[in-house]
Amino acid sequence: MTPTDNGNGTTGNGAHGNGKGPNGDGRKKQADDDKIPEAGQRVAVNAGTRFGVGMPVEKSENFKSTVRRLLHRLAPERMRIAAVLVFAVVSVTLTVIGPRLLGHATNIVIAGISSPKGIDFGELHTVLLRVLLIYVVAGLLSYTMSYILAGTVQRSMSKLRGDVEDKLNRLPLAYVDSQPRGDLLSRVTNDIDNVAQSLQQTLSMMLTS
Repeated sequence: MTPTDNGNGTTGNGAHGNGKGPNGDGRKKQADDDKIPEAGQRVAVNAGTRFGVGMPVEKSENFKSTVRRLLHRLAPERMRIAAVLVFAVVSVTLTVIGPRLLGHATNIVIAGISSPKGIDFGELHTVLLRVLLIYVVAGLLSYTMSYILAGTVQRSMSKLRGDVEDKLNRLPLAYVDSQPRGDLLSRVTNDIDNVAQSLQQTLSMMLTS
């Protein structure tokens, strides 16, 4: 059966017109082969499409230098940071001891049930009061740690804002005109706020963990 001419030089349902001929199958196979990576070939993966809600994964350009500058910025607050470290260690230690004492109270109840003398409520009350005291002290230490840490971070960021303001006053007008609109404002406001929030959350989690 001869293919019909559509009037524009192409065939309607021939072997080459519908893509099922040798050339059509070859092009499809070639396209499928291009999608399959070879052994050892790196494939670009968008890591932020599922859990990162489309946000790209970013890495620090100079992590070591940034950490050194950040530690230098926090150096005047080292005594308060040391106090925060001590409070965190004691608070976590007391929080870990609490369940052990509660287990001892449970043993007193079980032993009293199986004993003809019954439950020793005096000893049980003593153990429960110790547990209550431990959790109250742990909570106070945790609150004090968070309070001191928040003040430490905010004072450091206040000094950083002052340094940024002095730097902006020294910049020539030509530099300001050459920057994208809103870029300098974003550095002064959003970036410093992000640093303060990250410091407060990261230091607290790092110490307690």
